[in-house]
Amino acid sequence: MTYLGDPGGDLFKRHREACPITSPATLDPEWTPEVTRRGWLIITRDRNIAVNRAEIAAVRDNGARMVALAGREAIGTWAQLEVLLTQHRASDGQGRLPGGGV
Repeated sequence: MTYLGDPGGDLFKRHREACPITSPATLDPEWTPEVTRRGWLIITRDRNIAVNRAEIAAVRDNGARMVALAGREAIGTWAQLEVLLTQHRASDGQGRLPGGGV
């Protein structure tokens, strides 16, 4: 698990590599191909993803797998984690499907 601009580090005797995208200001169409190439799942709170044509094209054209958290249920970090965990069973197996759908 990482995030844009993550410098990496050691935590609880585990090493996490630095994120290859070094700036959180990097635009989605620029980092989406790299994340997809690595096989990573994108988790976003970007509520404008559905109307931003460049972002939609980046997801579609690169075959990215993305989960977009929206609504009051996903306001904070713990709330986002709760949404992901409670929906995990319903989405079991979905990670094996090809990406690119928006």
